[in-house]
Amino acid sequence: MSVRPTGTPASPVAPDRLSAVLAAGLRFGPPKPRCCATGVVFTRQSHGSVRFYKRRQNDWRLVRIEYRNGRKAFYQGESGAELLVRIDDPSEVQEFYEGEQGAEVLVRIYDPNDDTDVLYEGERGAERKVRVDYDDFRKEFYEGEQGAEFKVRIEYRNGNKAFYEGEKGAERMVRYEFPDGTKWIYEGEQGAERKVRTAGSGDDAAAKRQRIAALAAGALDLT
Repeated sequence: MSVRPTGTPASPVAPDRLSAVLAAGLRFGPPKPRCCATGVVFTRQSHGSVRFYKRRQNDWRLVRIEYRNGRKAFYQGESGAELLVRIDDPSEVQEFYEGEQGAEVLVRIYDPNDDTDVLYEGERGAERKVRVDYDDFRKEFYEGEQGAEFKVRIEYRNGNKAFYEGEKGAERMVRYEFPDGTKWIYEGEQGAERKVRTAGSGDDAAAKRQRIAALAAGALDLT
């Protein structure tokens, strides 16, 4: 489970002391002109993380926390009511959050390394995976509690759908549906499923014969 930043933001340096503190290098380490130029100040925490604040009118609001392990948490909202909206991992994986302050829930994880989106639902700390979107427009749907989600369906870009049953890691395909209404019924263990019958079709007899011939020749694309 992803680690989330917790705790009350440390008080930023008072605006009237900012120049003196940066000049003296107190608490902040070496001065950082880019922070001064953008109106952002930062405080170092005893555990090694750094909190960044930006001024809005007379208040300073938390905008980012950078952790020792390279993770970065981003916040939005008014001072004292900042909401966690995103966490970036050094691997470039991004986690997205929604919800009220202190109750933000994970809703999405994007991995640019394989261009996948994993969508989540549920309360904070119990978010469960409900869908995975792939770069080929394939979508996998899941059910079950957090950590025990099992695959129930795959939808392909051409309209075909595959249905599954079974516990996590042992899901087996039980049905394959085509847009024309044709259904192939399968039985057998995972990886060894075999088609046992065909049901309902919107095809006429000639189209059915063409489908059977294509399947026999290995030319029918099931994806």
